[in-house]
Amino acid sequence: LGAGGPCWQQYIALRQLTAGSGTSHCRQMPASSQQLRHASMKAATRKLQYDERQLRALIRCMANIPGHDTAQLPQDIAQIYRQIGDAQATYNLEAVRNLVGQELFQKLKARAQTCRLGGWDHIQWSIENDEHLSKNIKLVHGRALKSEENSQFEWIQLTFRIRSKQRFAAYKLIKEGRVVKDQELVAGDPDQLIDVEDYWVFERKTKVPIDKQQIPLENSRWRLVLQHEF
Repeated sequence: LGAGGPCWQQYIALRQLTAGSGTSHCRQMPASSQQLRHASMKAATRKLQYDERQLRALIRCMANIPGHDTAQLPQDIAQIYRQIGDAQATYNLEAVRNLVGQELFQKLKARAQTCRLGGWDHIQWSIENDEHLSKNIKLVHGRALKSEENSQFEWIQLTFRIRSKQRFAAYKLIKEGRVVKDQELVAGDPDQLIDVEDYWVFERKTKVPIDKQQIPLENSRWRLVLQHEF
């Protein structure tokens, strides 16, 4: 690892991406309280194990994915986030079929149908200060999985916390024949700025290197497989 080489730069980016991302935080406990000290040690152990899995997942990204750039991950995730949000707002989910896992895609289609039946004919959705979205994306969990120990394929899952401020409004269109005469607000508020915190799980199928040589995998890309929204 040369001080200025690409491997070292990837490692620095990897550490910055994972810094402070654990969900368990240990406070110093009074030395007289053995029970609290024990709980603190258990929390510290869990955090170390958690961070170790996360770090290993990113290392597998660098080892398995040709051209992988850890520092670019937040920008890539931000782009996918925008695309999926736009597709949901315009009822054009087919545009992001290749960015979403099959099971979740069916759920998004069912959600869109429910919205249509609820009179959401037109949706306005936007992210405030959209150009800064990637700065508010942090990796919070990661893991690398194999179906079998000697499998040539490895699935990598990364969970990102995505914070943003958004505007949302859904309208029912009032028509005369085929002509839209007016629209009625049925959900949301176009003037209200909403604090949104999403936890999205992305998955990518990769191929294990042979003799340290990375092997490109056709149609391998990050796909959204699970959404937690708050």
